[in-house]
Amino acid sequence: MDLIALADKYGGLSPQVIGKAQEYLRLLELRIQGGGNAVALMARPAACIELACETLQEPYDSRKLFKLSGGTSLAKHKQTVRVVSSILKLHANNNITVTTAALCVKFGCPALTEFVAAVHDDYKARMHTKLLKSKQQTVDFSRPLFPIAVFYVCAQKANHRVDKAQLIRMTYSHPNEFASVVSSIERLCDLSLAGYSRPDASQLKIGRKRKRLEMPPNKENNANDSNTTTNSTSTSGTRSLDQIKKLIQLQTSSILSLKKADEVHKDNTCPSQQEYVDWKQKVLAKMKTQAPPMN
Repeated sequence: MDLIALADKYGGLSPQVIGKAQEYLRLLELRIQGGGNAVALMARPAACIELACETLQEPYDSRKLFKLSGGTSLAKHKQTVRVVSSILKLHANNNITVTTAALCVKFGCPALTEFVAAVHDDYKARMHTKLLKSKQQTVDFSRPLFPIAVFYVCAQKANHRVDKAQLIRMTYSHPNEFASVVSSIERLCDLSLAGYSRPDASQLKIGRKRKRLEMPPNKENNANDSNTTTNSTSTSGTRSLDQIKKLIQLQTSSILSLKKADEVHKDNTCPSQQEYVDWKQKVLAKMKTQAPPMN
């Protein structure tokens, strides 16, 4: 099928993608002159369209592409894409490297790094054992699709909210393909996903209490000595009766000492100006009454 006809039948492709696919197809025909059997003629347009979508980072559906082009196997279509990519020296999938650790940091859940990495390794191992040797080479685990899908499944398991639409855009694949990979991860890695245990709030409270109990005794004694007069009412519930009596005696003695200091301060205060004037008038009046009469 012609590339333009295949693009029209697929639908939704941008003019940039169609132009890039036509460019790839022309380069492919030039480089395989004399070796036309390297890539099947009917499979070239679909492979060039897929490579153009990957290069321009636009979503695509591989299954729909190979079916519309008349292909019989998705594995053969993927193999054709890799052959064309190597001939054109594109290696579009290898230009973008996505790791599970980077995803955990980007979406604000670094605590899930080890959990996501373990599920990712388990998924790759189970896929290799499940697929036949002839099909193992058709699955490219370096695509961003697989680590992003694993991260999405693990985030859902840990009740961590992530933007699914943003993750699908980062995979540069079709939402249906993303959903298919997610379902396969949930089916194959059920034991790894079930091994995740989220810490509850009670364990966090116990940890905080242990930190308080492990405080050095010197700091506790200093804190109690400095706050005996101000925080006695708040800490009395955890002290013995003798300690409470001692605190009451200390409070009463401090109150009495403060009262005595106020009385001494009042006795030692200097007289005011009005009191001095009154005292002076009384002294002068007394001197006049006691003075002898003048002849």
